[in-house]
Amino acid sequence: MTYPQPPTVIVQAGRSVVLAYVLLVLLGWLGVHRMYLGKWITGITLAVLFGVGTATAAILIGWIPLIIWGLVMVWDLVTLPLQVTAFNARERNRAVRQYQRGW
Repeated sequence: MTYPQPPTVIVQAGRSVVLAYVLLVLLGWLGVHRMYLGKWITGITLAVLFGVGTATAAILIGWIPLIIWGLVMVWDLVTLPLQVTAFNARERNRAVRQYQRGW
């Protein structure tokens, strides 16, 4: 006698909005909040913008990268919950596809 298999439940912890905001506030100048969400290139870009901007702010040209950096930080303050939700959805879909392929 064969018994039907129970349904498989995929449990995957997603990224936290609270932790993303903590990273934004404490280490946002390094772009760590972006790296936490898998956006390594934009995270490194934020760190470079901040570094170049602060290094050259005395000769006034550094204000351009700092203004760009500031605009991105304001954008992230507003859209961070959406970014976390999108990341979690992508990861969930990836896990489901892996399960359906049979690893």
